[in-house]
Amino acid sequence: MSLMQLLWSFQGRIGRGQFWKGILIIIGLWLLISIVAGGVDAATRSAGPNGGMGVVASIIALIGFIAAVVAQLAVEVKRFHDRGKSGWWVLIALVPLIGAIWILVELGCLEGDQGPNAYGPNPVPTV
Repeated sequence: MSLMQLLWSFQGRIGRGQFWKGILIIIGLWLLISIVAGGVDAATRSAGPNGGMGVVASIIALIGFIAAVVAQLAVEVKRFHDRGKSGWWVLIALVPLIGAIWILVELGCLEGDQGPNAYGPNPVPTV
């Protein structure tokens, strides 16, 4: 699976290794967004209070935030597919504390379905 498919497609299945790879890439994306937006904000503050570029930093942060959330949802949906569950299970994350623990255990620790399921073939080759 290509990087673009991993981060932007909601179709198919991914194993635990690809899930963690996607999560690490998304964390890197968050860091990059923070650095760029912070740099733009710092540069505009040095121009004075009427520099007007604080809005640019906010727009960069908003676009980056939306991209990171969509990528995270795509990775999680494909991992739920690997577990034989609907992608709608990502909504479990909305339950405070329990949702985050559920996502961590279910997607990051447990094996996917052996063999093909309703969402596609097994992404992890078996020996």
